[in-house]
Amino acid sequence: MWVDRDCYLVVGTQTENESGSVVRSSRYVSLQVNPDDIDPAIFEVRGKSKPAQKAASCPGFKVMKPSYVPAGYKLVGTASLSVNGFTCVHLQFSNGVNTISIFEHRESLRGRQAPPEPERVESKTTNVLTWTRDGVQFTIMGDFPRPELHKIANSTR
Repeated sequence: MWVDRDCYLVVGTQTENESGSVVRSSRYVSLQVNPDDIDPAIFEVRGKSKPAQKAASCPGFKVMKPSYVPAGYKLVGTASLSVNGFTCVHLQFSNGVNTISIFEHRESLRGRQAPPEPERVESKTTNVLTWTRDGVQFTIMGDFPRPELHKIANSTR
């Protein structure tokens, strides 16, 4: 196995049999770590933001987690952020190479301005799906086909 020293990405693998003959190998011949087809503006938080005063385990709404994520993925982090006075929770799942992010926040209450609606992202690598359930808005981002994101979304309770 060959691993990039800067990014820690597996860039090549080789499997040999007992006699030392190569039976399978793969490697990247070209790799762009920060592709320019993803606009950095999609990661900007609009509105006033600051670290949330409440812990992610107590954001003022029930944090829902998916019962299904693709094989090899596990929850690696939970964080909360206050945007326009609303607590947003970020669940991050990873398989060690790729990441799935799920953002949750309560819909607008008592005339307060809710966090801005996410914009649809047209990208060659990342898909975004947004839905609302039980008064909570969810946004999921990942490098998966939309049907796979729907499967994750449908399992979120």
